[in-house]
Amino acid sequence: MEGMTIGADETRLLVRNKLLQILEHSMNTNFSATEHSVEEYIEMVESRQILFDDLAALAPQGLKDVAVSLPDSPGNLKLGAEIKDIVRRIAAREEHHNKQAEGMMMDLRKGLKEINTEKSINSVYSNDSYESGMIFNTKN
Repeated sequence: MEGMTIGADETRLLVRNKLLQILEHSMNTNFSATEHSVEEYIEMVESRQILFDDLAALAPQGLKDVAVSLPDSPGNLKLGAEIKDIVRRIAAREEHHNKQAEGMMMDLRKGLKEINTEKSINSVYSNDSYESGMIFNTKN
């Protein structure tokens, strides 16, 4: 039983460390800086996903056991509180990123609407010989 607790403690430490990496990545990610580069956005998403995959690979069943089986020692309570705080901070940063994404999507929709309006205006002008300047290009 004692060996199981040590393994669970080690798993918790690994989880905490991976969560700290995710938090650091999230805090250092300037989501809006990727709005003009699809490649930068994809790289940001992939690097983030690798961290979450690493977290999931830390023995998914073991994580469930860690949450249930650890005794309430002061060290375990402190580590559990630290993990909860890190998760809360990651969630807050994700909410910030979601708001930035919403703003970027609104800008994109607005830009697409303006392009469609401009295309409509241009098609009217190109079909009108006077407005398009075609009337001045003809020889008498």
